[in-house]
This record gives sequence, C-alpha cells and structure tokens, in this order.
Amino acid sequence: MSNERGTGPSSVNESYVPKWATIAATLFGLTGCGGGEAPQGQPGSTDAGQALGAGTRPTTSPSEASALEVPVEDLLIRERVAAQFRLTNYAKARETLAPLIERTLPAVEDLLRLVNIELAANEFDRAQTTLDRAAALVPENPVVLWSTYRIASLDGEYEIAAEQLRRLRKLAPSDYATRLALANVLAELGEEEEAEALYRELLNSNEAPADGWKLTTTYCLFSFL
Repeated sequence: MSNERGTGPSSVNESYVPKWATIAATLFGLTGCGGGEAPQGQPGSTDAGQALGAGTRPTTSPSEASALEVPVEDLLIRERVAAQFRLTNYAKARETLAPLIERTLPAVEDLLRLVNIELAANEFDRAQTTLDRAAALVPENPVVLWSTYRIASLDGEYEIAAEQLRRLRKLAPSDYATRLALANVLAELGEEEEAEALYRELLNSNEAPADGWKLTTTYCLFSFL
C-alpha cells in the first residue's frame, strides 16, 4: 500500500458525541466524487451505535467509569488522546494510547482509536494492520466496516469498498453518510443507474445531517451526469 492517500480530519463539534458513520465521514472525508471531503458542520443522528474513534471524547465520565469498573486511568488516557488528536499531534496521541494497545487483550475501542490516528496521519499500512486486529475480534462492528471501506476505496478496490458499505447499510438503512459513500463508490464502479438513484433518494430525503451534506450530494450527482 502506498502512504500517499487520503486527507487529515475535518473539525468535529465537541458539544456532543456523534454517531459512527457520520463521525467517520467528517473525520476522514468521503472517497469518490473527485476525492472530495465530507461537508463541514455538525453531523446528525444515525441508526447505529456511538463512534469509537479518537476524534471523539470518551463517552464515560469518571463516576460512570467507577460504576462500570472501567479504570479511571484508562479514561484519563483516552481523554488525553482525544485532546492530542484534536491538535493533530498524531505521534503523541499514538504514544499516549500505547499502554492500552500493548495489553494482552486491548479494548476494541482503543484499537479503533489507533486506526483513526493512523488514518489521519496517512499511515495506511499501520492502519490496516491495526484494523485487522480489531476485525478479528468484532468483524461486524460498524467502525471496522467503515474503516475497511475507507482503506479499500483509497486503494481503488471499489468492489471491496462497496461490499463493506452494503453490510453497513444493512445495519443502518437510513444513515446518510453510508448511503452517500455507497453512491460515490458505485459511481466509481460505473454502476451509474444505481448511483444516480441513490443520490436522488438522498436529495429527496429529510435526513441530511447538515445543509452541507446535500450540497455535497448535489455536486457528486452532477459530477458524473
């Protein structure tokens, strides 16, 4: 794999915890449609579980961590990682996260945090290796599927990318980011009729997370008509 793919993260509103697909799209952009990034702005609600990426704050407070028997030290590490990630200090974020990753059985959410860090740093071979570890534990995890799509699409492996997105769509049929990414990949595969139908479905829906998403969808639609 080449290490010359992709873009760094876009800004994420920290006032709440976004969901898995839209946060991933906002962090790393949607491939296809000329390689354009996902629109800026606060992502909306989706059907699946909360994102586990390094770009979001940990969802457990210290008091909740105690109740759930999550070591406070782990929570503090994740907080520091999130702060370093927001500052685009990816090397430091990886170093801070290392004690959690080096455990005999690291938490899946920490493996996925590391994947996000490595993708943001354009370290795709490392990201794939880390992603393989996470996928071995939770192959149907939405963030695993999204990250697999992302790397495959950046490699031009659009059939694999489409497969991952179709699996994601089964988990969250109405998720906007997943459907937009799938339309982009279908366009790359030359499946223009299906791609156009999906773009138009998105434009006619009221499910866009923010205004910028529909503008991006419109651009993608007309870019291949």
